[in-house]
Amino acid sequence: MEGLSSYDGCLGLHNGITDSGDVDMTKHDGVQIIPNKIHPRTGFPYAPMFIHYGVSRKNWQSFIYFISRNLASCKNMKETFDAGAFADWLIEWNRHYFEPKGLYVDLAWRGEYYSNLDVVDSKDQHSHLEQAYVTQAAKHIRVLVVIINTPSPRAGTRPHGITFPQTPGLNL
Repeated sequence: MEGLSSYDGCLGLHNGITDSGDVDMTKHDGVQIIPNKIHPRTGFPYAPMFIHYGVSRKNWQSFIYFISRNLASCKNMKETFDAGAFADWLIEWNRHYFEPKGLYVDLAWRGEYYSNLDVVDSKDQHSHLEQAYVTQAAKHIRVLVVIINTPSPRAGTRPHGITFPQTPGLNL
């Protein structure tokens, strides 16, 4: 299966509303990070690869806290994703923090299959060649992180003042 196209799923960012141009999640190496438990409000683990890219645990926790908190408050998560409710916020994190470090981050809805991305769960990182993990990951909402450039650990700054956008008609 292919990654999501513009506003067909999660955030509609896979076709590149980024400084780095088009980002096709199926054509890059990286990871898909599944929630610590079944529901994303429990958070998403820190991927071992982040150390090489200068993604601090503190900034990852801030990024994930925002996602977890707001997904937990969404009455209809799929509708929220489809409306692009996280788009502006995620664009800012990518533009200011992740992309300068050589990464691109997005969210994936249940049912999307990424056979090229390793799977990170609360216990370990599993190769994308271990199909059982990739298949299991597709059953979850998850964070996708792909490598778009060589690591630049000191680059990027955490965005400040980014608030969760209210999308008319959604119960957030």
